[in-house]
Amino acid sequence: LDNNSSRSSSSSKPGNGRGLGGVSSFDAKALVEILPVVLADKDELKMQSHQITCKLCSHAPALMLGPGTVEALVAPLLKTVTKKPAKENASAPEVDRALELVRSGVRATAAVNGIVLEAAVGNRKWEDFMERVRKDEVA
Repeated sequence: LDNNSSRSSSSSKPGNGRGLGGVSSFDAKALVEILPVVLADKDELKMQSHQITCKLCSHAPALMLGPGTVEALVAPLLKTVTKKPAKENASAPEVDRALELVRSGVRATAAVNGIVLEAAVGNRKWEDFMERVRKDEVA
């Protein structure tokens, strides 16, 4: 009984990988590394990945600006934000879901663009992507 009580008290300490120990309780770098893959996954996962992208931009911007990270986000975000709404014969809920996915992708794109601009990082691939998104927005 004593062993169990000591184990449960140590598992609630912040920073040991368990519980709600803050940012140090998970490996944000590993999350950033798999983010491009998950952003290209199924629509349900994309929306959650967009939320994670926004959180990482606000809580770990240096990781998001790491080598190759921004470039790796371009393709999956471009595919999402330029996605056309559901087909003509789609039901209203399907159209709403498709539009919400695009809005979610735009929010994630804006979050990444904010840290890129703030850091004054000259990233040609990201700049080209943003120019294309702006053109689609205006058209």
